[in-house]
Amino acid sequence: MKCGKFLHLSTPIENPEMPDPWVRMLNSKRGLHLVVLYLNLGDWRIPWSVRVWRGKGQTSLAQLACKLLATVPTALALDAPVIVLADTEFGTIEFLQAVQRRG
Repeated sequence: MKCGKFLHLSTPIENPEMPDPWVRMLNSKRGLHLVVLYLNLGDWRIPWSVRVWRGKGQTSLAQLACKLLATVPTALALDAPVIVLADTEFGTIEFLQAVQRRG
């Protein structure tokens, strides 16, 4: 894990053609906030997909998680129990309904 200020990643940019900074504040924590979907298959833990949270006013963490769940092929869940573990940040109605729709 890297520690430090990383100002080059968070300095606001006045040029509208440049991308927004990646470092954001969430729950009083400053950093690059990612939503990561892992698949646990036996002893294997495989990172399936990743999304970067772009900050307030953009796609929410729960919406990003819903998009990640939609990328998992249904064939992977046919012969194995599916357990979804998520942080409390994802405990929205939208996310719970997305999990339920996926079966």
